[in-house]
Amino acid sequence: MNIIYLNGEEIFNRKIISVYNSSFLYGINCFEGIRGYLSEDRIIFLDLESHLNRFYLSLQRIKIDIKFSKNWIKSHLEEIIEKKNIKENIYIRITAFIDGENSWTSTNMGSIIISLRSIETSLKNPFENRFKSIGISNFKRISENSTPPSIKAGANYINSRYAFLEVRNRGFDYPLFLTNDGFLSESGGSCIFFIIDNELFTPSLDMDILNSITRKRIIKICLKNKINVVEGGFETSILEKVDAAFLAGTMIEICPIGQIENFKLNTNQNLLYKKILNNFSQSIFEHKN
Repeated sequence: MNIIYLNGEEIFNRKIISVYNSSFLYGINCFEGIRGYLSEDRIIFLDLESHLNRFYLSLQRIKIDIKFSKNWIKSHLEEIIEKKNIKENIYIRITAFIDGENSWTSTNMGSIIISLRSIETSLKNPFENRFKSIGISNFKRISENSTPPSIKAGANYINSRYAFLEVRNRGFDYPLFLTNDGFLSESGGSCIFFIIDNELFTPSLDMDILNSITRKRIIKICLKNKINVVEGGFETSILEKVDAAFLAGTMIEICPIGQIENFKLNTNQNLLYKKILNNFSQSIFEHKN
């Protein structure tokens, strides 16, 4: 299943953007990826309100004007699910861009694309061997005073592309960024957590990371279950103490890390990791829109 709507109308021809379109030429867009989980014959839009709040904040900061409200998007998604009788796990991408042929400083003529496609969830078999290896990238993370990573803009992901290509050339699966000051930041398209002596550590928001919706859910779950969470600026020396680690994000969900540079980890066997993963899965199906 793969369906696309442009400004509320289903489209079948994907050739909708001019070669002179400023969003195409310069990456001027904002987007959100949202998971839809099938639970008891209904689709749960996970953390929809939080995703939409971040979406509209990004639009405001990058200055793309669209005529569609949060309530319209919510109603439109519900209508699509009902009309198409969708009964499977899905990935929803909402993208706003500058339509037509305008300059790269234009703010008007904002259009919105909503696409829905089938996607599997790793939560069905959460402890299968799908470890990822992490390499520390030689590319530094973009920063708030240059290209703000707190805005979920398409152009920001060029930074991640550089890092992915660089570390994969060295045999790793995913990159880990450092800030310009040498502190651990995030991976490409996902945040990172470390487990040390039965505590959870993660880079704080001022470490040039996206304000991840999945990250917030994990921290909330941990606090509810009296798991200590330490947010802050960590140097690479902390990796010598790490017992387990995992990536987290809407697309990747929760993914165990088996190696960071030369440090080997057995994350799937870590008791705290198992507890966090089980609680995360349970929280989804207890979720109410």
